[in-house]
Amino acid sequence: STLHRPNAHCCGHLYSRGVTCKTPAAPDLRLVAFPLMNPDGYEHSRLKYRYQRGNRWVKDAEDWGCSKHCFSSGCYHMGVDLNRNFDGLGKWGSAGVSHSPCDPQVYCGKAAFDQRETEGLRDYMLELKAEGADIYAAVDQHTYSALMLYPPGHCYLNGQYPQCPDDMPDFSEAEKLGTEMAAACSAVPNAKYYTPTYGTLLYPTSGTSKIGRA
Repeated sequence: STLHRPNAHCCGHLYSRGVTCKTPAAPDLRLVAFPLMNPDGYEHSRLKYRYQRGNRWVKDAEDWGCSKHCFSSGCYHMGVDLNRNFDGLGKWGSAGVSHSPCDPQVYCGKAAFDQRETEGLRDYMLELKAEGADIYAAVDQHTYSALMLYPPGHCYLNGQYPQCPDDMPDFSEAEKLGTEMAAACSAVPNAKYYTPTYGTLLYPTSGTSKIGRA
């Protein structure tokens, strides 16, 4: 299949006019979409407690005697924050996480990819690479704020601690793409203004999809 990359002008009219947005694209490009990566957590947030963040893997918390917190508005069940369970650049569990299963926000699991959701995504991408595919970019829609975050997400580029190492991969293409995406999304009528920035400037994290963000 072919990936059509919309330009900013076209994106600005995409939703308001319901048109299909296409520009010339190279042949042999494939776009793969996973509509939902945390189905159990989403279902709980939809039916039980609006602010459920993690998945529904509660066994670790049950072992610690803290499987849920209840409020007047409902019960939050402990789980793993899947956006801390990846292992980009081997930095899982090193910043911006909790190793306590009783943490209701950023518990990263016992090990990288120890959850079925992240394991499944990892294995699928490894299968693509084994087939000879070059994975150019991955985009994670994690949209609490109007931010377009690109890597790095675990270290600083401006001398603050933790400082990025000299041998860190070159993320200039990700910066360019993130800036273009922010401009395109900001051009949609009545949309928020999207700010492009590298992830650590929000706060340092590890095990997220933003260390690559993928």
